[in-house]
Order: sequence, then C-alpha cells, then structure tokens
Amino acid sequence: MNGVNDNEFIESQLKVAHWHLDKTADADPQAGQYHIASARRAYQTLLELLPTIALSGRRRVELVTDLAALRQRLQTAGVEM
Repeated sequence: MNGVNDNEFIESQLKVAHWHLDKTADADPQAGQYHIASARRAYQTLLELLPTIALSGRRRVELVTDLAALRQRLQTAGVEM
C-alpha cells in the first residue's frame, strides 16, 4: 500500500466497521451477529495493517484513537477482545 491509498483504505475500513455496528441496532439476532462479525473483521484488518504502513506521527495517533473507539464499540456490542 502507499500514501493516499493507505489513508483511503483506513478510512473505508473504519466506515465499514462503524456502519456494520450501526446496523446491529435494528437487526434481528442473526443479522446482528453478521454485522458484528463484519465490524470485527474490519477492525482486525486495521490492527494487522497498522505496523506495516508508514503514517505520520499525527495520523498514527489519530488511527490508534479511532481504533480504540472502535474497540470500545465492539466490546459494547458483546465482542470479547
């Protein structure tokens, strides 16, 4: 990955994860589990990517903060971390 593409991918994965978590509010149990699993996959992808990409210090701090907030939402949704 490189520069702009890294940031676009990061932002898209954050949006995907939050979108799926938002959808759990109105979902039946089976669909809710699907959305939670999808959000978890997006979160895990970002965790695995973090050490491999070059980010400015400020952007890395922002991403770590965003990931912490996403982790909290996943835990609130019942995901064991």
